[in-house]
Amino acid sequence: MAIRTEAVDDGITQVIVQQLEEALQQLAQGSSGSQSLIQVRRWESACQKLPEANLALVSVAGEYAAELAEQALDRSLNVMIFSDNVTLDDEIRLKRRARDKGLLVMGPDCGTAMIANTPLAFR
Repeated sequence: MAIRTEAVDDGITQVIVQQLEEALQQLAQGSSGSQSLIQVRRWESACQKLPEANLALVSVAGEYAAELAEQALDRSLNVMIFSDNVTLDDEIRLKRRARDKGLLVMGPDCGTAMIANTPLAFR
C-alpha cells in the first residue's frame, strides 16, 4: 500500500498517519459478527437503518450517480461510486467537494472493495 499526501504542515501529516494506522488496525481486527444485507429505497430509510454508517455505495446509471453522491456528501458520508459513465466534470467537482469536507470519493467506475471484511459491489 502506498499513501501520498501534499500536506505542508507536519502536524497534519502526523494526524493523517495516526488515522490511517487506526483504520488499518480496525480492518485487521475485522468484524466478529455477521450482518444481514439491508436494502432500502430512500436516503432517509438508509440513514435510519444504519445511523453509524460513514460510507455510501452508489451503483446507479451514470447520469444519476453524481446527484446521489452529492446527497451522500451532504450527509458527511464518504462515497464509493461503482457507476460508470459519470462525466469528468462531475467527478472533479465531487472529489473537490469531498476533499474540502475531509471526505473521500472513490470512483466513478472504481470496481469492488473489501472494507472491514465486507465485500462491496461484488453482485
